[in-house]
Amino acid sequence: MASIAQVRRAAARTGCEFEVDGDLVTLWAPDGFAFEGEYEMLGREADPGYLTKSDIYDELIDAMDDIRQKH
Repeated sequence: MASIAQVRRAAARTGCEFEVDGDLVTLWAPDGFAFEGEYEMLGREADPGYLTKSDIYDELIDAMDDIRQKH
């Protein structure tokens, strides 16, 4: 399970912008880059009993591992 600190460090390393506002978690790719080849922004909302922030943090770290330059 990833922590918010791990996501912040990964975001700083990759040049991404990371924001948490209550249950909403958002990650923006740096200019010229995208997640999964096409998404410049990933936004997820935590939902108790269904999707935790730790689940979201894991997903965002995986997304940053696969960040690619846009074509």
